[in-house]
Amino acid sequence: MKKLIITAAFFLFSFTAQAGVYVSAGIGLNINDSKTTRNGIKNDYDNSAFYSGALGYALPILPLRAELEGFYSKSNVKEASGHMTAYGALANAYARIPVLGFYVGAGAGYASVRNETTPVYQGIAGFEYALFGLNLGIEYRHLQSSKNIKKVGEKSRFRTDALMLKARFEF
Repeated sequence: MKKLIITAAFFLFSFTAQAGVYVSAGIGLNINDSKTTRNGIKNDYDNSAFYSGALGYALPILPLRAELEGFYSKSNVKEASGHMTAYGALANAYARIPVLGFYVGAGAGYASVRNETTPVYQGIAGFEYALFGLNLGIEYRHLQSSKNIKKVGEKSRFRTDALMLKARFEF
């Protein structure tokens, strides 16, 4: 019984985050929903790596964080030669449930998709666990452009889902 209480206390209190400045980095799988049409043939993009890095601040009393983030992803066309590169910068805000380690967030910013600049927004949900001053987490993101992107032969919105592993270091 004593081991169970110690284990439960360790898990409950390891989720707490510190207030102050932090940096984070993430790598994940970009599950790309975007398609293009070339000569009447639809091209699907492969699932590729999704990278992110951020500098942020966690508020001292409220379970809220704000950050500036940059991301990069490059997907190859499955059926033909070519690729789609997306990179950009976003301002994100997060709210967390300190005891459970769960958090949700939203972000907005600008991205370059196929060399066209567009406003983008994202929704974020994740789970984070603090261990020896480093917060490790698993995160889901839905990123989408707010306007149509000109593609070969058609216009459509860029959208993607990403599953990520994240590390956040608090100073």
